[in-house]
Amino acid sequence: NRMARTRCESYVCVIALAVIPWSLFLSNRDKLDVLPVGGALPTHEGIAEYAYPMATTLHYYFKRAHMRNNAGRGVVRGVREFMAEIVNDEASGEAGYLEKLGVIALTPEDRRRQKDNVRRLKRYAP
Repeated sequence: NRMARTRCESYVCVIALAVIPWSLFLSNRDKLDVLPVGGALPTHEGIAEYAYPMATTLHYYFKRAHMRNNAGRGVVRGVREFMAEIVNDEASGEAGYLEKLGVIALTPEDRRRQKDNVRRLKRYAP
């Protein structure tokens, strides 16, 4: 997010410009002003819909060999549970704990699709 703050005192203007994470902006929004990028402001909706050009998707990659061996058991303990956790409603849904950390929530359709990928151990398909 591009932020700017101008302070003018005695005919001297001080301008500070910074690119900061969304979560840092949310916790300091009373002290910061936003600048548009490509005409779009960094709003929750603009980021979720990729209208804001600096928005990006958070990707997790898991090695299938770590999730299931020939006997059908997980090789690295907790990987499947972690995968299921990050796509559950309490984590990645609206007002989920990941959103409170600055990650924009998945839409219900995206969350359903990602849950299906985790359940079936399907390869990533955007």
